[in-house]
Amino acid sequence: MSELHALRLNPATPVRVVFNKGRSAMMFVNLAEARERFPDLNPFEAGSRFGWAILGKVDGLPALRFESHDTYRLMGP
Repeated sequence: MSELHALRLNPATPVRVVFNKGRSAMMFVNLAEARERFPDLNPFEAGSRFGWAILGKVDGLPALRFESHDTYRLMGP
């Protein structure tokens, strides 16, 4: 199992959400907390506002990172 897949399945994984064309970011303790603010986050599929979870870091530790579609277009490959 890949590290990213394991993080997607772990309910204690921290989450960073980047939006507003990369100008804003919020960090959350886990996906459940992030979904209180952004209910459409899905770690496995892209939605109407955010892509699926990618591997990120919070305080140097592995985390899930979600980017809004406009952020991805500006900062992505």
